[in-house]
Amino acid sequence: MSGNDRVVREFASELADALAGVAADGLVGVYLHGSAVLGDWNAPASDVDVLVVVEDEVASSTAERLVAVLSSDRARRFECPGTGLEASVVAAGAASKPVAPWPYVVHVTTNPRKVAWGMPGRGDADLILHYAVAREYGCAAYGPAPRTVFGAIPEPVVVRRLVEELRWAVDHSGAAYAILNACRALRYRHERTFCSKTDGGTWAIARGIQPALVQRALDARRLGVSRPLAEADAAWVLGVAADLA
Repeated sequence: MSGNDRVVREFASELADALAGVAADGLVGVYLHGSAVLGDWNAPASDVDVLVVVEDEVASSTAERLVAVLSSDRARRFECPGTGLEASVVAAGAASKPVAPWPYVVHVTTNPRKVAWGMPGRGDADLILHYAVAREYGCAAYGPAPRTVFGAIPEPVVVRRLVEELRWAVDHSGAAYAILNACRALRYRHERTFCSKTDGGTWAIARGIQPALVQRALDARRLGVSRPLAEADAAWVLGVAADLA
């Protein structure tokens, strides 16, 4: 485990203890996912991604107390590393049998500070990849092993979400994010494995896939530099999305 990974996991453990302290019997587990468990956490560019699983029909008062812990003031108390905290509170039933519309109880981010409560009949498709990565690689800061909490998601659903993310990235993200996400989407198609942005880029270069372009993206990610996506590079990312679709 690298020093960076250790810092993030120590923070997640402290956060989980605080959540358990306010949740009574309503907390099922707290799971670290994202770059921190894929070996690619980079303080200048990475946030801390957490899934908080609660009992079905959790009391609104309990959910409010969880939000108080996850919101920015409490997160600063625990000195959240990286660019901030991104947490989703989800019900145990929704996590164990994940299906559209991918409902959630509440999302909390600290940079910028935002609290978004779930609504009946609505959800967040971002949870597809969060669940999939947490099931395979997640770190339990509190609660049982991830595979006992998060249900499997069919490969076609994962691929469709990867395509949607690439198309979103072309319009809304920087070059490194879009290019390296395209690399790891290609790796998923070929090997049916999840990997980090950095590992996806390294995998692509080893196979002669746009080596100069991908190396520039890797360098930018390492340095925490965000650059606009050039038109030709955007066309390549969209080509990857079309190939996956």
